[in-house]
Amino acid sequence: MGQTTFSGPVRSLAGFNPSGFNSVVNVASGDNTLALTAADHGGRLITVEDTTMIFTVPEIVATEPSDKTNPDQLCNLGLTFRFLWLATGAAGTEINLSGSDEFIGPITIALESALQTQFLAEAADNFASINMNATTTGGIIGSYVEITAVASARWIAAKSLLMGSGIAATPFAIA
Repeated sequence: MGQTTFSGPVRSLAGFNPSGFNSVVNVASGDNTLALTAADHGGRLITVEDTTMIFTVPEIVATEPSDKTNPDQLCNLGLTFRFLWLATGAAGTEINLSGSDEFIGPITIALESALQTQFLAEAADNFASINMNATTTGGIIGSYVEITAVASARWIAAKSLLMGSGIAATPFAIA
C-alpha cells in the first residue's frame, strides 16, 4: 500500500503496530553525514552502525496551512525522528538542528555505574545540537534518541536515553 493521508483523527481498537522492512532505516558504516527528511526517515527507527555520524534535521515549518486537509502542506509539527545506536560507541556523533531551531526539555544519560543524570535544555540556552562521545555524553551501544517538532523552532528530546560512562556531561551544545 502506498502513502495514505487522513484529515481527521485515526482510531484503532487494537493499537498500531509499525513493523516490516520499511519501518527501520539502517545507517551503515561509511555514511558519515545524513540530511534527514520526513518522507525517508520521519516516524521510522533509524539504526546507526557508524561510530562517527552527523545527522542534520530539517527546519520546523509551523505555518498554519490554509487547507489543513491538504496532504502536501509544508507544516511539519509533530514530525518525529527516532535513533538507536547499534555501534559499540558513537564517539563523534551529532544530531544538528537547522535554521534557528533549538532543543527544549530534558535528556537522560544512564551510566555504567547505575546512576542516571538528566540535563535540561531551556529556551534561553539556544542548544541546537546533541553531541555524543561514547563516554560522558552518551552514545554507547543501546543509546536511544527521539526528537519531535513541538512548536515553531522547538524540538523536544524528552524520550531519549543515552548510555554513557564516567562522569556525565551535557550532550546539548550550541551548533
